[in-house]
Amino acid sequence: MKVLYLRALLCRKLIQYFLLKPTFWGLCISFFLSAATQEVFGKESDANSPVKQSVTWASASDTSKRDTTKKSLADTTELEEVVVNSGYQSIGKERATGSFDHINTELFNRKVSTNVLDRIENLTPGLLFDRNENAPDAILLRGRNTLMGDAAPLIVVDNFPYDGDISNINPNDVSEVTILKDAAAASIWGARAGNGVIVITTKKGLSLKPAIELNSNATVSPRPDLFNIPTISSVDYIELEKSLFAQGYYDTDIATSEGGYGQPPFTPVVELLIRKREGMATEEETITAIDRLKSVDARDDISRYLYQAAIKQQHALSISGNGPAINYYFSAGYDQRRDNLVGGSQNRITLRSQNSFKLTEKLQLGAGLIFSKNDQQYGNNNGYQLNSGGKKGLYPYARLADDQGNALPLVNQLRATYADTAGHGKLLDWTYKPLEDLDQVDNPYGKTDYTLNTSVSYAFNSWLKAEVRYQFTSANTDNRVDYSVQSYFVRNLVNSFYQPEATEEFPIPKGDILDQHSYRTLSHQTRAQLSFDKIMADKHQVTAIAGWEIKNLSDKSDHSRKYGYVRSGNQITSGLDYLQRYPQYPYGAYAASYATVIPAVQYLTETLDRFISYYANASYTYDQRYLFSMSAREDAANLFGVNANQRGTPLWSAGAAWNVHHEKGYALTWLPELKLRATYGHNGNVTRATSAFMTIQYGSGNINNLKTGRVVNPPNMNLRWEQVRILNLAADFNVKNLLTGSVEYYHKNVKDVIGMAPLDPTLGIMDSQLSGYFYGNVAAIKGQGLDVQLTNHTLTNKNIRWANTLVMSYAKTKVEQYLMPVSGSGRVYANPSAVNPVVGKPIYALYSYQWMGLDPQTGDPLGYYQGAASKDYNSIMNLTPLDSMVYGGPAQPELFGSFRSEICIGSFSLSAMLSYKSGYVFRRRSISYNALVGSWTGHADYGNRWQQPGDEMHTQVPSFSYPENSNRAELYQYSSMLAEKGNHIRMEDIQVSYLFNSAQAKHALAPQQIRLYMYLSNLGLLYAANSRGIDPYYQSTPKERYSLSLGIQANF
Repeated sequence: MKVLYLRALLCRKLIQYFLLKPTFWGLCISFFLSAATQEVFGKESDANSPVKQSVTWASASDTSKRDTTKKSLADTTELEEVVVNSGYQSIGKERATGSFDHINTELFNRKVSTNVLDRIENLTPGLLFDRNENAPDAILLRGRNTLMGDAAPLIVVDNFPYDGDISNINPNDVSEVTILKDAAAASIWGARAGNGVIVITTKKGLSLKPAIELNSNATVSPRPDLFNIPTISSVDYIELEKSLFAQGYYDTDIATSEGGYGQPPFTPVVELLIRKREGMATEEETITAIDRLKSVDARDDISRYLYQAAIKQQHALSISGNGPAINYYFSAGYDQRRDNLVGGSQNRITLRSQNSFKLTEKLQLGAGLIFSKNDQQYGNNNGYQLNSGGKKGLYPYARLADDQGNALPLVNQLRATYADTAGHGKLLDWTYKPLEDLDQVDNPYGKTDYTLNTSVSYAFNSWLKAEVRYQFTSANTDNRVDYSVQSYFVRNLVNSFYQPEATEEFPIPKGDILDQHSYRTLSHQTRAQLSFDKIMADKHQVTAIAGWEIKNLSDKSDHSRKYGYVRSGNQITSGLDYLQRYPQYPYGAYAASYATVIPAVQYLTETLDRFISYYANASYTYDQRYLFSMSAREDAANLFGVNANQRGTPLWSAGAAWNVHHEKGYALTWLPELKLRATYGHNGNVTRATSAFMTIQYGSGNINNLKTGRVVNPPNMNLRWEQVRILNLAADFNVKNLLTGSVEYYHKNVKDVIGMAPLDPTLGIMDSQLSGYFYGNVAAIKGQGLDVQLTNHTLTNKNIRWANTLVMSYAKTKVEQYLMPVSGSGRVYANPSAVNPVVGKPIYALYSYQWMGLDPQTGDPLGYYQGAASKDYNSIMNLTPLDSMVYGGPAQPELFGSFRSEICIGSFSLSAMLSYKSGYVFRRRSISYNALVGSWTGHADYGNRWQQPGDEMHTQVPSFSYPENSNRAELYQYSSMLAEKGNHIRMEDIQVSYLFNSAQAKHALAPQQIRLYMYLSNLGLLYAANSRGIDPYYQSTPKERYSLSLGIQANF
């Protein structure tokens, strides 16, 4: 966007006309407001105060209104051009060769969310938010480019990488977001840009007069749906327990309990059966009691007592202005949230100030502050993950309260009949009542972030400027978990260390236990930069920057536990013996075998990272038609080895673009805009998972408690950053002003990827944490894809506007090289969430054992071994090579995108969005008989199991077997039969808004504009390709329901 010299002739009552004169010497500050309107601030010769005016130009693509007179580069007035921000410089998108996606204020604010990243989901091609269960990467830009490092894009806020928690940024302060996707766009960020860059630009003062904006909304989300989780029915589980009891399965534990050698827990049904067998209850009483339990579903009480409707409130107020000598922006935000889990809440306060002062015509000073205080309360509520303690889950007929709402005890680590009378009155109550325990743990989690920034810039003339920027960030997190002496955690720990024969019966005092965890991040960043931007001979424009920057980043954490904590006096009990091994109670004669030390939670961590960089970027534009760009950057860091830093391999890019529609002989009126782009370059990626220096972890031995140390990673002076080489080919177009869009193809070649490789055994450090392996530059990755964005302007008349936008992304990544030897067992590759790279396959892939059905006589699962169906489970699981495993496909979506439609009728606006993900697979969950019997948790597939010959014709669930051969169970769990397509289409949201324009309001305090809006989100699946209609987001977790938001935005 060009800054034009404008002169205004102002009538004292009305602005009647506006004249453009390039000879005017006055100051003009301009900024883009919409596709055809720009507000310009100038100074009239006979007035002391600036005036605000509105100027409208025809769109450059509107040939009916376009001025056919040839304009020089300096006279360009095409104000629809989008300005993109790389974090180092702002440039008009039409003059950019790289791949930039721009999200403006209006689109960013379409969603209602307190999180910045949530608002950009599904808005731009290439950016994937993977919300599947156990998804290895929450966010990716154009696929994964690393094995062991962080694959998320670099996040930049106002020119610097953001080292705090991005959730602490108030989205109401955000002006726009720019996504940098290829080398030309992102390589300026060097060794941190390999995964792409998300640049967040916050708001600044715009209006000449003080402008006030108020935004307030409330969101309600009902309780999640627990019944979407396929769980074994109470009837089936009780019948199983009765069968196991008749077969004597529980007899060993009963004998252990009665012999005083331990108190293993039994479910209520088993206790009833024991009482009946011992003559303490009649047959009729037992049947009646069991029948009552058959009608109980634990999910009813969990939903009723542990979940609630979530309520969120978001309020933001800002005041801003822009004058001849000062630009200011102040904002305050307050967010309040009540979570779906009872006891969970959040309160966030944000403050922001950003100011710039024009000290002279050439010298400008900037200063800013961002403050965020985020207080969360997690409580003591695990929701659906509630378990009975120890190794047990939650039996399906558990009750949390009686019919009157009184809390009931849950069978826990000990047999209920024992827990009621344990210790003959000396012990603390050993029963576990989850509802009473909710209020016995105080679990606050506080985050406080400060960011201070300053800048000084000096304009030597109209085309050369120097600036220095500095930013300091302090991110502090404190988590205090105060376990009351009445909490089950404390009662169980105190009782477990009870020493009935010792002088000191209770080594752990009967008092509160306080766990404290603190994390501190400090970041100092400084940048010095020289900027050049000059138009020569009307047709030649050169834009360049060169600079130097340095960064120091330190992370510290401190973790401690205090016993006998007294809240009122802030006192603790000292003198605990952390070296003594205490027999555990109540194991009787076996207590010594279970001896252990008092848990001492005390450890510190600290890391220090230093970066220094030199960079340069230049672009040349000829006659608005031909564009060329180049960039280079050299990075050094203490993470890398000495050899790599000394060698100083630069990261660079080169690009070219052709604005075809600006050619003199261009006559395609149906294609008023056409731009072709091509770039190539090297980006980098840094992983903090390893270092060039030897890393040692200290600890203590389990037997003698002496200090021990083990090598986490051996030294590697050749360790270097990962290099991402990207080729990007693109076309931007406009067809008859009805269809606009872009199509981009990219190809990635990632070298020096850090992965695990065998360690030389002669080094003498085979006992490393990596079990004989080390992290080194041992792998390579290839990727390619397509980004498409199309917008159809169906209606564009005065009163009705209707537009539809399709976003489509295809990202395919595979491992090209990996020096780690392939494991001889395919079993290693069965977990799709683990990094076990295979050359020629995606980084995360689904491998399964070949499924050959069920044995028609026994219902046993049949695998594949030595060319035939087999039940040799041990050989199948341990001897099946990788090439005999069934490759199901990538575990992350390769094809994804969204479709958004918006219609505006006058001041009324309605929009809706759906999203889709395809080209990936996931493993469906099913029954595990070992978990069913041993842990009390089971899948609903138990009801579909094979029970008699012929069942194999309509089910593939194996017959019940217990004790189950673990290899038999694992064959079924990781079989190809449970591999499902992940393809699905989801209705994301609907937004409705109405705009009241009260610009003619006479009262000074009356708002100039009011927007009322309603937003519905998370509206569920429209289509799922898998055989069971499973939502890949919620396989074994409660399904979130819709959210309804109502809000108001007022501008004064």
